[in-house]
Amino acid sequence: MKKQDFIGTKSLVKLALRRDRIRIPAWVLAIGLYSALVIVAYAEFSAKEMQELITMASISQGMRMLVSPIASDQVGQLGSFFLFRTSFLLSIIVSMMNIQLVTRHTRHNEESGCAEMISSTVAGRYASLAASLITAFIANLTLFALFVLGFIASGLPLEGSIAAAASFALIGMVFACVAAVTSQLSESSRGASGLASITFALAFFINAIGNVMGTVHEQSMGFSSSWIAWLSPVGWVNQTQAFDQNRFAVLLLFAGLMLILFPAAVWLSKRRDIGRGILPARRGPARASRFLTSAPGLAWRLQRKTLLSWMVIMLLIGITFGAVSQEYGASIEQIDVFQQFLLSADYFIFSMIAIVSSVLSLFTLQSLLRMRSEEAEGPLETFLSTPVRRFTWMLSFIGFSLLGTLVLLITFASGAGLAAQSSASETVEFIKASLYHGSAILVIAGLVITMFGLVPKIARGFSWILVMIAVLIGPVLGPMLNLPESIHNLSPFTHIALQPDQTSTAALVILTGIGLLLTLTGLAAFSRRSLKL
Repeated sequence: MKKQDFIGTKSLVKLALRRDRIRIPAWVLAIGLYSALVIVAYAEFSAKEMQELITMASISQGMRMLVSPIASDQVGQLGSFFLFRTSFLLSIIVSMMNIQLVTRHTRHNEESGCAEMISSTVAGRYASLAASLITAFIANLTLFALFVLGFIASGLPLEGSIAAAASFALIGMVFACVAAVTSQLSESSRGASGLASITFALAFFINAIGNVMGTVHEQSMGFSSSWIAWLSPVGWVNQTQAFDQNRFAVLLLFAGLMLILFPAAVWLSKRRDIGRGILPARRGPARASRFLTSAPGLAWRLQRKTLLSWMVIMLLIGITFGAVSQEYGASIEQIDVFQQFLLSADYFIFSMIAIVSSVLSLFTLQSLLRMRSEEAEGPLETFLSTPVRRFTWMLSFIGFSLLGTLVLLITFASGAGLAAQSSASETVEFIKASLYHGSAILVIAGLVITMFGLVPKIARGFSWILVMIAVLIGPVLGPMLNLPESIHNLSPFTHIALQPDQTSTAALVILTGIGLLLTLTGLAAFSRRSLKL
């Protein structure tokens, strides 16, 4: 690497920050606000309540997969309890932010032709790659500062606040570098982000195995991971032991991995042309099928890999939670303090269906926003020059998105029922519960379609904001934060009961009606407006 290879990096950083002047602050502020709200909610817990929750999770191998280790002498401490419950979720959110950020300013630029235009100017070979990572560094540095301020404002110790904030910021930078590598491997931004996400999933499972094989402390007062967790960056976040031992030396592992990944991305960049990936794209058939000449065929062709990837993920997650459910139900019965809840294995699966269903709205969002990408990047104008009507084109994407969502819901519920060794009638109930949650997703889809039809230029950003709010104040975050019922009810997911026989028919009809009305509004608006790039 020579100095001239990075000429123009500063200008490209300014350009990236200009392009993401709304996106980056939205990500950073949302994550910072989330962590602050969670700490405020956890501050209401007594030491005994913290101990009960930690004991329940520690004795269950399945639950240990989703939490972080905690020392027995830290069971009643707010900072350690916060990391115990939310470390994994924050690691996911921060990593996904960085993956999307770097992929957008590397591989997506090549897909849209921006990279070729930049290369025609006075810009070094690696300027775009370096600029994307510097932009990610600025975002993570800002996030680090917000974390520290939020932790200190909540009354947590300064040293532990710095250690915890640094671990989250550094895992974000690690996966920014991972995305830089995968952007050299794949020919598409979706492929690059998909490979980076799979890498994170692998890191999570390595850490999960380390937690499962770890040692439970006496009286189930927390647990410690085995050595396997040290093989994963997700595990390094936990091994920092913020608010306890504050192992700042562990942070050097993040820096060491980044020093490996960045040169690897540069080395791979040397060995490919702009627009191409190291991994060759599979050659298509010599002749297209007749189905591909139709609008539904096009929607399927453009998004089939995304749907199939989600299906595999949902099946694996469903099998995992189904297997965990039996142990979860048994572990609850062993603790007297939880007898009052009478939580069964089926109840656990119904709860997971509620949470996963809300998360699946992100697939619906991603699939529907492909319409905006087709419009903004130009292919739609060419496609509509054929006899295909606007209504038919849009309806094809909507149909694919909604049917795909239903397939994913059924895949998860079936996998959970199969792994839990449930009877046929119980599995049918799981599937029914997942389909009922589909009515709430229909409302989300209607909002996205309406935004696309009425305000296409800001549809992407506002749709993400609306969906994230609906997900977070619903079953994912709402109960955890003890939000007021008036706010909690703003999410369509809160109006669907866990068990199908407890769900109101009126709620299903109203949610479905709202979703259809919003969908028709978006269709009508799109049919009457001009295309906008």
